[in-house]
Amino acid sequence: MVDSETTATPWQPSPSGEWLTRRVKKDVSGPGNNFLDETVQVKRPGSDKAVSVMALDEGTGPAVLKLQWRDASNLVIMYANGRVEFQVAKVDGLQIETLPLASK
Repeated sequence: MVDSETTATPWQPSPSGEWLTRRVKKDVSGPGNNFLDETVQVKRPGSDKAVSVMALDEGTGPAVLKLQWRDASNLVIMYANGRVEFQVAKVDGLQIETLPLASK
């Protein structure tokens, strides 16, 4: 039997209020099917449609994600402890940059 659990953070507005972001974590466990990943989603306020813009495989341990807005149309996603599964560079005029967090 395969078990799956999905948890999402509340939507957080960008400083300009033009975008909302959230993180969604999916944990699947079962024979031969264990994985844990975390996805960053964006959407416009009032929209029902979210777009996944980055996903991390957390196979090496809990992911560390930090979202930072450079300005109204530039989102930077910094990450550690994960392998990038996919990333989107631009959606609806929003530029998205992904960077590994520097080791301390």
